[in-house]
Amino acid sequence: MEASLGISYPTVKTHLANLKKKLLVAGEKTSPEKNSKGQTESQEDKDSLLTLSQLENGEIGFKKAIQLLRVKKKEKEK
Repeated sequence: MEASLGISYPTVKTHLANLKKKLLVAGEKTSPEKNSKGQTESQEDKDSLLTLSQLENGEIGFKKAIQLLRVKKKEKEK
């Protein structure tokens, strides 16, 4: 992923962590469903967080993560 973005591995990890936090905050504003921390999440946010976690854990590659996130974005726009 770092090669695709042209940034270091620690920078990628920081960006992923920040993105996950933003998704959690956005979920608070859009869904009444609560997570284990008392925060709210939409299903789209849950799916995005799962994809980011899989990417962070090396379960999927960068290209696959982008593909999954784009599909979810298109589904959300419908």
